[in-house]
Amino acid sequence: MTDSFDSMVLPEEQEQLKQMAPLKRFAEPEDIANAVAFLVSDDAAYVTGHVLHATGGLS
Repeated sequence: MTDSFDSMVLPEEQEQLKQMAPLKRFAEPEDIANAVAFLVSDDAAYVTGHVLHATGGLS
């Protein structure tokens, strides 16, 4: 979770959103960085035309 998210969503709303998420937590910046690191790595060399949803299951 980032400071900008904290400033946009009230604490009581944050808890409601968190409980709706299958993982019961918000993404940390490292979670998004890990997804980006995969996409720019050689491990993703054959990945094309895909949208990677790094949402923890919350959509």
